[in-house]
Formats: sequence, C-alpha cells, structure tokens
Amino acid sequence: MFMYFLPGKAKRENALKFFFKATVKYSVICDECYGVSSPIEGVAIWNRPGRRKISILGLLRSGFEKLIFTPFVFTIIKSLRLFLKTEKMHKKYAPHPHYYLSLLAVHPNSHGKGVAGKLLRPILKKSDRMNLGVYLETSNPKNVPMYEHFGFQVMEELKIQNGLRVWALYRPKK
Repeated sequence: MFMYFLPGKAKRENALKFFFKATVKYSVICDECYGVSSPIEGVAIWNRPGRRKISILGLLRSGFEKLIFTPFVFTIIKSLRLFLKTEKMHKKYAPHPHYYLSLLAVHPNSHGKGVAGKLLRPILKKSDRMNLGVYLETSNPKNVPMYEHFGFQVMEELKIQNGLRVWALYRPKK
C-alpha cells in the first residue's frame, strides 16, 4: 500500500523510517506491540478491544509531528478517502469488542519462516480466552491465504484505483 501512496523509492524509504519509528513508539505507549527475534525479523501492532480513538498526546509523544516535514504528509491527505472506506468496513464487520491487527510487518529475508505466525498466535490465543473476534485489513494478496490459515474469513474486497485492493478479514470469536 505504501508503494501506491509513495511511488518514489527514495522518498518512500525516508518517509517510512519516520512513520514506522513513530508508529512503534505510539503503539508501545497506547497499544500492544510485539517483535520477534534479535535483530527484529517482524513486528505486530494490535489495538486492544474498545481502543479505537487516537490519542493526540500519544501521537505527540511518539514523534508523529516530524512527519509533517516528510512526503508522508501528502500520503496522509491522499489516503484519507481510503481510510474512510476501510473504517466503514471495520465498523460493518467488527461492530463488537475485538482485537484489531493494525500492522504486521516481516523482514523480506524472513518471509516463509513462521515469523508471522509467532506474531499472530499470542493475541489469537488471548482473543479466544476472552471470547473476542479479531479484525484486520491487508492490501497484499499473498497474505490473504496466510490469514485464512489462522481462521480469518474474507469479508470484503475493496478495489481502489490503479489496481490497489484491500481485503477486510475477520476471525470470529471462539
């Protein structure tokens, strides 16, 4: 998805350094953030049940204001329409308390080695114990079968311009 919104490789890499650093800091402050291995092979960021509001204080403490001075600010503006559509899907398919997988990233050298599973399983087990569903979106078609393997069901496929697609997936409570 980032390639869609920031097509230039150099600008994208620079902006994403700021974005991911701020996102991880924010998640440590406000959400649940998990990493695998040292050095890090993968990261998962989860919103806890009932936690959908963005904390302005958390954003400031995380360094998001630095993104104003990167090309990422234009991405935020450009992606607002997509965000509104995905937020509508989220409310439609996960109206009850649930865990939300905000971000799952695995280093390319670690693809296919079970890293994603190590990041997913703890919260999936926790959600089962709490009798809660789990919701996520992905824009990578290769990830859909992997999520289905973990019990997620495709609820909707949203087709955006220029070939970008976003899948809404939900794993029902057990």
